[in-house]
Amino acid sequence: MADKSKEKKSKEEKKKEKAEKKALKKEAKLAKKKARLDAKKKNTKESVSKESNNDKKPSKKSFLTIKKLIFFSLFILVLMGGGFFIYKTYFKAPEEPIVYKSVVLKNVNLPDEMLQFSFEHINDLYFALVTYNLRIFLITNEIDRITKIGNKYPEQAKIAEKEKKNWTKVKENVIKKFDKIEKQIRELYVLYNVNKEQGKKKIKEKTKELIDQANGALISLDPFIEKIKVNKAPPPQGFINNTIFKIKNIFQ
Repeated sequence: MADKSKEKKSKEEKKKEKAEKKALKKEAKLAKKKARLDAKKKNTKESVSKESNNDKKPSKKSFLTIKKLIFFSLFILVLMGGGFFIYKTYFKAPEEPIVYKSVVLKNVNLPDEMLQFSFEHINDLYFALVTYNLRIFLITNEIDRITKIGNKYPEQAKIAEKEKKNWTKVKENVIKKFDKIEKQIRELYVLYNVNKEQGKKKIKEKTKELIDQANGALISLDPFIEKIKVNKAPPPQGFINNTIFKIKNIFQ
């Protein structure tokens, strides 16, 4: 009986030992797992802290900051302004005042001194006279062109003659209008030279009226000048012939 009880005890002790060993193994495994997890956590914390430290490090300032850009742009503007001032002051030729230059206006019946007078005292009227002179020249050329066609084809001369009469009438009407304007310029010129004070006063009174008369007469010619452009012969082909044609028609 004593031996049997001893055997039972030894078996139970063996079971306990096995159970203890299993428990120790489990604890060891758990401890290893825990150690691994702790190590991982530590590594992640260290990497995060390194990144944050890197972020905290002051980044190198870019070479072109906004302040530098503003400074450079202002500096360039100052340089440009200074250069323009130096050029205008020391190098650029001074602007010459507009001075009257004698020009022959064949279709204007005023002597040169009266043309100069209108240039100096009623400038717009002078340039209206220049335009009038050119337009009469163009109309005269158109009448000559029509006459040549009539002479070339005598059987159809009536067509050319009718058109020629229309153009002649237009020319005569505008000449009458400018004859009246020229008469007033003569009166102003003489009055100005006799009595400058009264002459200046009269010029001031008549300036707008004379310019309006001249512009009105020129505007009435606009549709006829357009017709002349349409009726123009096309320029010939070839560089030399085309150049000669342009020289011949330089005023048209």
